[in-house]
Amino acid sequence: MIRFRVHDHWKSNLVFTEKDPRDDGFHGEVEEGVGLDYDMVAVHAKPDGEKTPECVLGRTGPGKYKVFKYRGELQQARAVPVPGNVAPPYYSWLVYVKIAYGELTEDQKKLLLRMGNPENGSQFRLLIAQFPHVHAQLVKKGLADGDGNLKDDGEQLFWALTGEDAS
Repeated sequence: MIRFRVHDHWKSNLVFTEKDPRDDGFHGEVEEGVGLDYDMVAVHAKPDGEKTPECVLGRTGPGKYKVFKYRGELQQARAVPVPGNVAPPYYSWLVYVKIAYGELTEDQKKLLLRMGNPENGSQFRLLIAQFPHVHAQLVKKGLADGDGNLKDDGEQLFWALTGEDAS
């Protein structure tokens, strides 16, 4: 469950995490006790003939955030716009940094494994919604179905995501 919000000033991303970013060395301002309503599949879907999603973040109440597909939806809901780019939710600041900025260490790879753990399927579905090419690879390799459900364990998911050979 998402509980924290921080701002990555380098990329101007608003980052929501489950784990306290300060535990991973984040030194900036941390908003605690937040909630995030983000249906990534619905927000990013673009059926033929539909305009490109805008992915706008709004505050719907104290500590409550929602990602809207279009600015008009945000206005209709009377949400307060929050400036910045919307990043997908992450388990931790460390996972976000390594995905957003570079290579993973062995310890950080273990965190990524938790994100793809079949017991944490909602996090996996968030990941594939943000990276549809990864989902396509997993389906092709028989590790996931078209609905975003894992067919194998987290270790095979890790190898599929990183492109490394498990043997």
